[in-house]
Amino acid sequence: EMHTLTDVVGLQGSAGRFRARVRKRPRHVDQDLCVGCGLCAEACPVVRPNPYDVGLKAAKAIDRPFPQAVPAAYHIDRETCLNDDILVCERCVKACEPDAIDFDAQPREFTLDVGAVIVATGFDELDPRELLPFGYGRAPNVLTGLEFERLLCATGPTRGRVLRPTDREVPGRVVFVQCVGSRGEGGRPYCSRYCCMNTVKAAMLAHEHEPAIDECVLLSTDMRAAGRGYDAFVARGLGRDDIRHVRGRPAKIQEDATTGDLTLWIEDHATGRPQKLTAGMVVLSVAATPARGSPELARVLGVELDAQGFYRRRDVEHAPAELTRRGVYV
Repeated sequence: EMHTLTDVVGLQGSAGRFRARVRKRPRHVDQDLCVGCGLCAEACPVVRPNPYDVGLKAAKAIDRPFPQAVPAAYHIDRETCLNDDILVCERCVKACEPDAIDFDAQPREFTLDVGAVIVATGFDELDPRELLPFGYGRAPNVLTGLEFERLLCATGPTRGRVLRPTDREVPGRVVFVQCVGSRGEGGRPYCSRYCCMNTVKAAMLAHEHEPAIDECVLLSTDMRAAGRGYDAFVARGLGRDDIRHVRGRPAKIQEDATTGDLTLWIEDHATGRPQKLTAGMVVLSVAATPARGSPELARVLGVELDAQGFYRRRDVEHAPAELTRRGVYV
């Protein structure tokens, strides 16, 4: 049984005999009546950034998070919806033939008898605006890894095309920068682990989607392929003629305001010499950070966080999935 838009607000008992108190937030659309026709979204006048596409694509105030969302029912974002106590819009109500929209729906709480709890919150990306030399936020052609992944997706903002935000052109060279905000930068000592494998995959896909890209350059401290078969995959990717690996990280990234091109000043660790590299697009592999709400969820579940804010495991070597409360896993 799946409960969406639902938060755990209390957990009593012990392993095998937990009682979880949960709060279900209103969808304002009856998912049993909604047929997913989309007429409500067509009628909605509010356009907002789509969180699933990291703001690169638009969504309506009533919409589905993404095409494959489960359940397929629509959902109203009350923070952007115009319908409130002062302004009455209700265009979606008039467009909805099954009469599935209910603005008066309220949150409700109930309890679940469960044997165990699995925490699967994922992680958030570091906002690289705090790392000024990388130029993110002021140079539009500097993207994060997640933004680049949405460009590669067929349902993304460019329908799978690798296009620069400034001029919608295919970049001649794409430079990937590893360890942005990880491994000591910005006070985060840990390796985020997913970045190297993800970047090699993205570089390979970029060439498949856009043969006009001349080369992809990977700038890194070193490559860490953490996972079964990952090292062989990375070696295969770096062995391609159109993917170049440079051990070095940029001191700064500067934009040409006229063309939107980017210049990176780096030191090649293999030769010890500085290099100036030009690129049409730069992709930052930014650090993984604890998911928003982790401290509150940890308090509710009665588990501990580590010094970086991630969930502390009871025994990393011998019980890597167990948290500090019996019956609660990660």
